[in-house]
Amino acid sequence: MGKEADRWTRDGGLVPDDLIVRIVMAWIDTNGPRFLFDGFPRTVGQARSLDASLSKTGLSLDLVAILELPEDEIRSRVARRLTCTACGSTFSASLHGCAEGDPCPRCSVPLVRRPDDSEEALSERLRVYRENTLPVAEYYQTTRPEIVRRIRADRPGAEILREISHLVEEQLPSAR
Repeated sequence: MGKEADRWTRDGGLVPDDLIVRIVMAWIDTNGPRFLFDGFPRTVGQARSLDASLSKTGLSLDLVAILELPEDEIRSRVARRLTCTACGSTFSASLHGCAEGDPCPRCSVPLVRRPDDSEEALSERLRVYRENTLPVAEYYQTTRPEIVRRIRADRPGAEILREISHLVEEQLPSAR
């Protein structure tokens, strides 16, 4: 399945929803029924296909956590984001007190801005998000509102992590 997905992405295409869900279900089959997805499903088609595939195996989603952040804050954070091309670490110029070209605090390679963090690329990602991913939140809000939790993401990361951890424990008491 990975080779099939690679053929799609190598040519600049999007991997079809059914293939993505087959890959995810193969992972679940291998690793067990407890999982946490980040950034998946990205389309309503993937969400529907995931729900149907999970249902066939007797599983279902217990929680959908939606991180909400105003677009102006997204733009501001991306404008401050710096990345290390060697170790892959990501830093915020304002939070970590670093600048483009400074050495990475973890491995000393100069920090750079990612090419896809340009204003044009970000505008395109936000457009795709509004058209394809935002409807996923609406899908789950309509089909399974009892599992949807909205989280304000305009707070420190530690607070957001605590809230998500609490929600997971609340929804899945055996996860403790």
